Amino acid sequence: MRFRRGIVTVLFFVLVGLLAVTFLLLEWSTAPEHCKLAGIAPPRPPPTLPRYHGPSVEFPDRFTLVLNSYKRPQLLQRAVAHYSQCKSIDALRVIWCEDGLPPTRAQAPGYYSDSKEVRYDIVSNASLNNRFWPLEGLRTEAVLSLDDDIIAPCEVLDELFEVWRRDPWNMAGFYPRLNVMDRECRHRYLQGFGTLTWHGSYSLVLTKAAMLHRDYLEYYSNHMAGGIREHVDAVHNCEDLAMSLLVASVQRRPPAFLHSGRVVDLGKGLLKVKGISSGKKHGDVRSECLNVFATFYGGSLPLVATNLTSAYSSGAIRSAAAATGGNGTAAGGGGGGRSAFWLRLSPFTDALHSAVAGHI
Repeated sequence: MRFRRGIVTVLFFVLVGLLAVTFLLLEWSTAPEHCKLAGIAPPRPPPTLPRYHGPSVEFPDRFTLVLNSYKRPQLLQRAVAHYSQCKSIDALRVIWCEDGLPPTRAQAPGYYSDSKEVRYDIVSNASLNNRFWPLEGLRTEAVLSLDDDIIAPCEVLDELFEVWRRDPWNMAGFYPRLNVMDRECRHRYLQGFGTLTWHGSYSLVLTKAAMLHRDYLEYYSNHMAGGIREHVDAVHNCEDLAMSLLVASVQRRPPAFLHSGRVVDLGKGLLKVKGISSGKKHGDVRSECLNVFATFYGGSLPLVATNLTSAYSSGAIRSAAAATGGNGTAAGGGGGGRSAFWLRLSPFTDALHSAVAGHI
């Protein structure tokens, strides 16, 4: 009897496994042959990049942190306290879209810092497009777009800055994602598991933790197709996809992905904070965004996918910088010593790290 029950149990799990694999193959398979050409944007000369309207660059060896926060005062104060310690950050700019004016230093000392300039840029509404507004008085070329629930060590941000400086007209970030085409030839957005673990490739990085040139803020807000920004407002989502498409349309190559297990996402784990990506059907909304945005790019997307051998690894950048006297120019991509196998597992290991370390 026990033997028979054991056989039934094994067969049950085998059947479940086969069904799961079949589902994944259908959901995350490569596009059918008749769709592949439709998913590749035709080559064309890159447009002239509009220039940032503000002052000339004063600090080429620093970057500006643009912090995106909305009605999460504890996270905002935690972020200000942490990032004020980073030497490479020139200033902290907080996009303020809440009701009323930001508190003064006397009212809320935790909203400010004694070691860094903390400036609150007041916007008139809660549009997600505001996170890419060309802020007045930017003194650096590099801009780090960061959500208030992301905690990254200062030295890891320095590594990201070093990666970005190798290709400053591209984007560099910590969170890769992939777009594919389904069997109906529609664009689909994949989360971390589908991107890294299943496909082992990526085509964009999320701007919840990404670095880009300040000129793209001017391009996004004042020169990109207005219909894209209108759709972002309509669904209150996908502004990061819109920026990724904009940069890809200029560069025609994938962004830089730097993996670091030390970057903590407080939006993940059992005790995660509430955010846009925590809602149901988040992936469906973003897939629809890709299809809408494709209409502004001739029916296709300019995103270019690459495999994990192009990724950088935290630690390898720092070691290379030390070996080359601080500029790190000797290090290349190719995973930086981190094998593709471990990068494929990173959606699980990073989520576990965030769940444990992020709430201590």
